[in-house]
Amino acid sequence: LTSVFTVGALPSAKSTTFGSYCHAACEKLITKGKITAPQSFVDRVADADTFINDMDEYYKTFSPEKEDYIHSVAVWWSLRAVMSSLVEEMVLVDRVLYLLEQGCEAELIRLFPPDVSPRGYVLIGRKSGGIHSGEGDRLNVGVSDENGVSSLSR
Repeated sequence: LTSVFTVGALPSAKSTTFGSYCHAACEKLITKGKITAPQSFVDRVADADTFINDMDEYYKTFSPEKEDYIHSVAVWWSLRAVMSSLVEEMVLVDRVLYLLEQGCEAELIRLFPPDVSPRGYVLIGRKSGGIHSGEGDRLNVGVSDENGVSSLSR
């Protein structure tokens, strides 16, 4: 069974080549304690220039047609970047429509500006009718606290 490790964000200056990306990723995984590596590997990563050159040479032997591959990846990456916000907004609209179909009132409000959080929306639904039909029950759906736990509040 293979374990999966998430590297997370790396500064773009550290990812100019495949070798520099590998070095920054390995260094981050080792220093954050996400992996326990043999001392020989840790020493190899510590010698940054040699490690980067070795990884770049390995990459060249792995993918001789890398220019075509890089172009294909760039096209798909661009398509993903353009379409991702559209798909996310379609999901939010679908959730609003579901609430409306269930006889609820629904609001979709931008809680944070896009530069702070591209997913900065909150969906608010109010139950119309039922036991508490006076003002309607106010349900805040999809709001997460600092631990990422969604809450429903009335």
